Amino acid sequence: MTDVTCGAAEVVDGVLGPQPSHKIYGPPSVPPPDGWPALPPQVEAVSPDTDVVTVGIGGNSLGFGSITLKCIELGISKPLQTKPCTKYYTEGGEGEHWLKEQFAELDRDFGHMMSVLRARAPHATVAVVGYPAIVPDNSGCKFLHWNQLGSVKKGDMPWLDRLEHQLNGLLERQAGHHGAAYVDTYGPSVGHGVCETGDAKWMYGIRDNLTGDGDQTDQPSEACRKIPGTGEACTFVHPNARGLDNQARQVTRALASEG
Repeated sequence: MTDVTCGAAEVVDGVLGPQPSHKIYGPPSVPPPDGWPALPPQVEAVSPDTDVVTVGIGGNSLGFGSITLKCIELGISKPLQTKPCTKYYTEGGEGEHWLKEQFAELDRDFGHMMSVLRARAPHATVAVVGYPAIVPDNSGCKFLHWNQLGSVKKGDMPWLDRLEHQLNGLLERQAGHHGAAYVDTYGPSVGHGVCETGDAKWMYGIRDNLTGDGDQTDQPSEACRKIPGTGEACTFVHPNARGLDNQARQVTRALASEG
């Protein structure tokens, strides 16, 4: 197996083209003195001899991180509004226009990426991995709990969930159009979102304690130290060890069915 994945990768800056150093965030969170070196395009690892390709990409290209940051900001700056982020991205203003353009650009770039993968590995089984559930149900979510979604208002969480459905829908459609399998990690992770507790929680919050075996100590970066909360790392809504186990199970199941 050849693993060329990297956090913060985008369809263009990471898969189709090099991932520049300013879009690499570790781990570890603190970069080397001269910064991270740029990474070569991930597609360069794919060749006519490749049997299987799995690709999980799209959230960073869409700007899901910046959208979440905007929801965090509006949750603080608009204290009297119950759904400030939903309003910003759906009521015809700058946010809505920007988001429509982001989806259109992602759709074009993702389709081009799938064509390139097919051209480079014409006989490979290709699986597109979707995104797991973050807030399918906002019960249990608490305002200003940073091991959840911090200052994101509960009223905005249904819109964030719909946004994720829209993103996964784009990935599934592109997978089908290019003869690839789509790996649904959302459905099996419902009931295990960021606002669950204990072993039921498969998703890190904004800032959280790391899970899993081994030494995972990661010294926070300067930017991370500015984020409230007591968690040891700025995990920023990524799957934890249990969530990653679920993703592995779903990918294995999907590839076995392609057989």
